Amino acid sequence: MNKIIARLTAMAALLSVGLLSQPVLADMAAKAVGTWKTPTGSVIRITGGKGSITGTIVSVRDKSRRDSFNPNKKLRNRKLPGVRIFRLSRSGSDSWKGSLYNTKDGKTYTGYVKVLGANRIKLSGCAFGVFCKSQVWSRK
Repeated sequence: MNKIIARLTAMAALLSVGLLSQPVLADMAAKAVGTWKTPTGSVIRITGGKGSITGTIVSVRDKSRRDSFNPNKKLRNRKLPGVRIFRLSRSGSDSWKGSLYNTKDGKTYTGYVKVLGANRIKLSGCAFGVFCKSQVWSRK
């Protein structure tokens, strides 16, 4: 009888820890949503919910810059504000993975976003899963 009570108590403790962690997971997802400034001075807006996030360019430092390397020739003259650069799916409690479009070369890479804190996220783009570049963005 004591073993059963001990097991039930242990299961209840594990369940309560799991339930208590749910607001923390939702809080980390909310921390990715917002407006972010890149090290190069661009501004990106991240929107989304529990399952995915989307990053769209709001502004770039060089206002004359176009999407000139886009593989679709019809899009090469478009201005960069409004261009979606990523759509990522949740891959962990504070991280997402998916496709990342690089306007500087017109290529699409495997992309990752990880929340580093309330006001910082890390964006990484990888080619072939091994050649990666990362940036830390700050909340605007």
